[in-house]
Amino acid sequence: EFPGMVYGKVLWAKYPHAEILGINAAKAEAYPGIVKILTYKDVPGRNGFGALPTNPDQPILCKDRVRFLGDAVALVIAENEDIAKEALSLIEVEYKPLEGVFSPEYALKEDSPRLHPGGNVAKHLVHETGAVDEAKDEAYVRVSGHFETPAVEHAYLEPEAGLGTMNEEGIFTLYAPTQFPFEVKRQLIEVLNLPEDKIRVVVTPLGGGFGSKCDATVEFLLAVGAYSVKKPLKITLTREESLRVSTKRHPYIMDYEVGATKEGKLLYVDAKLLSDAGPYTNLSPRVIDQACIFSCGPYVVPNLRVEGWAVYTNNANCSAFRGFGINQAAVAIEAMVDEIARKLGMDPFDLRYLNALDVGNETISGEILKASVGIKET
Repeated sequence: EFPGMVYGKVLWAKYPHAEILGINAAKAEAYPGIVKILTYKDVPGRNGFGALPTNPDQPILCKDRVRFLGDAVALVIAENEDIAKEALSLIEVEYKPLEGVFSPEYALKEDSPRLHPGGNVAKHLVHETGAVDEAKDEAYVRVSGHFETPAVEHAYLEPEAGLGTMNEEGIFTLYAPTQFPFEVKRQLIEVLNLPEDKIRVVVTPLGGGFGSKCDATVEFLLAVGAYSVKKPLKITLTREESLRVSTKRHPYIMDYEVGATKEGKLLYVDAKLLSDAGPYTNLSPRVIDQACIFSCGPYVVPNLRVEGWAVYTNNANCSAFRGFGINQAAVAIEAMVDEIARKLGMDPFDLRYLNALDVGNETISGEILKASVGIKET
C-alpha cells in the first residue's frame, strides 16, 4: 500500500488472432474516477519484451495485431479496481479477425498464416551421434511410439501482481514476485528509456513460481503506467486473467524409435520432438534444447538422431516450467524402455540399471560425466 495509489485493469484481446484497425477510448476516459487510459502510444521506449533479451517480440500494449487471448490492448488506470473494471467495457476496439494457427503441425505447413515476419519456427535443431541407420540393422528388438503431452498451468496460489512507483528524483521502482529481476531491469531500460541507475526492481516473496514467473505479465504494464501517471500503480490479476496470460508447460508431439541388443543394451534412438511455443518466443528455444539434450533419458545411447522444433501458434503462451522440457521427453523415452523390457522379458529396473549413465560416460550431447551420477544409487 502506498499513499495516493491507483489501480490498473487490462483490456485483453477479444480474438486469438486479429488485426487491430482502431482503438477509441474516449468514453472510458470520460468515466468518473478514471485517471488515464493507456495504449501502445504511451510506451515511452521499446514496445516489446520477452524472457530472452535477444527476441523481445511480445508487445506490452498491442498496436496493430493480437496473437493470443492474453495480449494486452489497453491499460485502464483508475481510483479503484471497480471503476477500472467498469471502464474496460467502454473502450471500443475495431478488429479484423484472422485465421488462427492452433496446432504445431499446421504451423509448419507452407500455407499456414505467418505469425511473425520470420515465419512460425522459433527454433529448429538436428543432432546426430554415431550411425543410427547401421544400428537399426544390428538391433535385436525395435520399438516405436507416438506421444503427445498437453499444456500444463503452473497454478501457483498467488496470481500475478505488482506495484510500480516513480519518485521525485525520476527513479522507477517495481515491486513484483518475479523470478528474473535482473532481466526485467535490463529490459526496463529499453522500455522506459531510462538509465540503469534510475530503475529498481524489488522482488516480493513469491506465492509460487515454478518457472512461469521467469516471464513477465504485469511488470512492463506497471512500468509504463506508473511512468505515465507519476502515481503508485498496482495491478493484481484475477485467477481467470492469470490463466489467460501466464505461460504454460509446452505441449509436445513426439515420435520415437528405439532399438536394443538381445541382452538389453540400448543401441539407438531416432526421435522427433515438436513443441508448441504459443505466440511469442519466451524461453521456448532453450526448452526445446533441453528436451533434445535429455531425449535419451539418463541412459547410455551410442547412436542418436534427434530433431526438435519449437513453433509459434495462437494457443497459450508457453515457456519455463519445472523440468524445462525434460519431462516431456521422459514420457516418451521411459515408455520405450518399458516396451523393450516387455519384448525381451526383462525386469524394467534391470534394463534401466544395465543402461544407466555412470561416472566416466559420455552423454548424447558430448558431456563427459566426471562426478555425481546418481541414477544407479537412486
